[in-house]
Amino acid sequence: MARRLFAGMWFAIAAVIPVAYYFLRFRESGVAQFGAGLPIFGGSSVLTAGLPILIAGICGLLLGSSILDAEEIRTAGQAIGRGLMVALLSYLLLFTGAAVVLAFNNDDLVGTVALFVIVFLYGLLFVGWLVAGVGAVAGWLLYIYRLKSVET
Repeated sequence: MARRLFAGMWFAIAAVIPVAYYFLRFRESGVAQFGAGLPIFGGSSVLTAGLPILIAGICGLLLGSSILDAEEIRTAGQAIGRGLMVALLSYLLLFTGAAVVLAFNNDDLVGTVALFVIVFLYGLLFVGWLVAGVGAVAGWLLYIYRLKSVET
């Protein structure tokens, strides 16, 4: 269980990088705007920052912890792939959850689906590359940590 929690925290900490990038991208006069929350979260900076980190931590706990298992993940490439899977699943769950909340709070289903697709694709182009890169590097670094610490 300790390994699972460690992997969850590892990926949650890694998720801070894309979240920080989002807030730094929308800064005014060189200072990050913490009122620049995503509209799908009601403009709340707490939800915009907290939910991706929480979801990445949960996905890291459930999927990323296998990187610490020498019998399941044997190579750095497998660890990178698992880290990428954690990151992309986290991204998908974040936007799917937001779409479900929007669907329940909106009477216009077609407009909600259109908004979801637009925001999902915009986010994929805007920050998806960073999410994928951070996830892959986090998986690789967790693998290196396992080689240096856990197996000795």
